[in-house]
Amino acid sequence: MLVLDALLASGVEMETAAVAGDVLMRQLLEFRITLTGIIDNLRAFALTGNESFLNDYQNLVGRNETRLAIFERALNIDLLYDTQQETLLSVIEQYESLLFSGEMTINLQSSARAREDLFLFTQTLIPQTLTMSASLAAIATSKRTLLSEDIATGVQQLNT
Repeated sequence: MLVLDALLASGVEMETAAVAGDVLMRQLLEFRITLTGIIDNLRAFALTGNESFLNDYQNLVGRNETRLAIFERALNIDLLYDTQQETLLSVIEQYESLLFSGEMTINLQSSARAREDLFLFTQTLIPQTLTMSASLAAIATSKRTLLSEDIATGVQQLNT
């Protein structure tokens, strides 16, 4: 994260773009992993009312807020191709919707009809999370392929 911040602050040069892309890809993968933790802790809190799950949920959300700032900076310096930018923007919108849904779930947990309300609510929440995860995987795969192609082209140019 600090590496990407330093690269972004200094204006990314062509030779450091690959490093910034690698850092961004790791952040995307970690973001994807924390989505699972966010959903798991939200579910556990909704089912049990145990505050420790809520604390873990809030901690993971906080960690992803830092990553969202990195994604925003990457979008501002055109580190991604257009289709990747569109996908990442969609993921960010869906994540913000997930956070809103999380707040609603927390509120529903204390309602009189908590079980029924939560069941109906998760029918929309879980498919949305799966869509976000698939989108993040597509960005990471695309970025990995492009980095591999760039490396192969560089090696070929060095050999000639």
